[in-house]
Amino acid sequence: MKIPKRSQMISVSVLITVVFLTTTVFITSCNREEAAGPETMGKKPLTEGKPKAPEAPEETPEGTPEESPEKPGNTITLSKLSLEKYPTITTYLLITDSVGKPINVINIENIKVTEEDQPVGDLKIDQADPVSDPLSVVLAIDISGSMAGTPLEKAKLAAEDFVNLLNTGDRAALVTFDQDVYTNVPLTEDKEALIDAIRGLRHKGDTALYQAVIDSSNILKRAPDGRRIVIVLTDGINDKANSLATKEDSITVAGTARAIVITVGLGGRIDANTLKNIADETGGRFFHAPAPEDLQQIYTLISEQIHAQYRLSFTSPFPERPDRAIVLHTIRVSLRYGGEDVMGSREFLASTNPPVDSGTLEEGSILRLLIGLGDSILYILLLVIFILAVTILSILIVRAKRTRS
Repeated sequence: MKIPKRSQMISVSVLITVVFLTTTVFITSCNREEAAGPETMGKKPLTEGKPKAPEAPEETPEGTPEESPEKPGNTITLSKLSLEKYPTITTYLLITDSVGKPINVINIENIKVTEEDQPVGDLKIDQADPVSDPLSVVLAIDISGSMAGTPLEKAKLAAEDFVNLLNTGDRAALVTFDQDVYTNVPLTEDKEALIDAIRGLRHKGDTALYQAVIDSSNILKRAPDGRRIVIVLTDGINDKANSLATKEDSITVAGTARAIVITVGLGGRIDANTLKNIADETGGRFFHAPAPEDLQQIYTLISEQIHAQYRLSFTSPFPERPDRAIVLHTIRVSLRYGGEDVMGSREFLASTNPPVDSGTLEEGSILRLLIGLGDSILYILLLVIFILAVTILSILIVRAKRTRS
């Protein structure tokens, strides 16, 4: 039995549509798996060389305020790496003891810096200062319903103390978030304006944690070059937000803003693994406050740490950056202090493909960008094929009608 030409064309059209939709769904599912985090791309940890914790939420034990328990002893943390004057590379360095107190006395002869296990040249280390290394901080505070009462009141006191500890020339902004994100005060040196806004905070709504990190980082894109820091406080998880932002989105935007994200988790309902991951990926640190009364101590410690940063600069042993390839390099910093070796490391994309407009190497986020661009190209090709198939079928239909006529 011979099938009519019209039926054949309809069948082919339906088949092409099914193939197109199936392929699209497949690519989308693959993209979601790849977007689960940089660890799925074979990416090394960015700081201290420690393995990443699983992403499942965990109950944080009650106790005294502390930094991440995964970082015992003396610790070195490296911020984002700047390539604006490559082969000179610049970063900010924080060295703390076992209780998080900054180590301020550093003999440059005791510091060793390598890139891919090759010694760097022209090593310089200086204490960061407000003039050459201006400090811009965004205080992002959770004002969701669960913060009602003592938690929010203690958070306000801690934030106010932090503002009072800012040095002349330091700038700060205030961001709050429930299911939405609000910029209460833009970047300013006006401490009174910041404190007045902090004192007027009221609780409401749910928790848009990831969007808060994104909006806070975007504020810092307009800040002067120098130290850019987001301090985000939350007592819960990202829930019921009026935003589709993901954890990966927040890390990527912080990277493009060259912002360090310091996370503070209050109580036992937090997703400690997520907060640690955001901090580690951006060169920040995670703090846990078991009780609201611990917040002032933690914010004071954070102030001490960010005012004790060092500017580290050196010449790369690789004067030519690879082109048209994905090449990852690792910077390692080691220091002999207190009878022990203290080490820190940071992995970065060393190639010029894709080019980095800001001159800053965005670890992880550039790899996600490459994957996203690849998916976009595939989507466009599939769409072009689909349009061509529909066009050809339309032409065949028109010709068949003319033949019948």
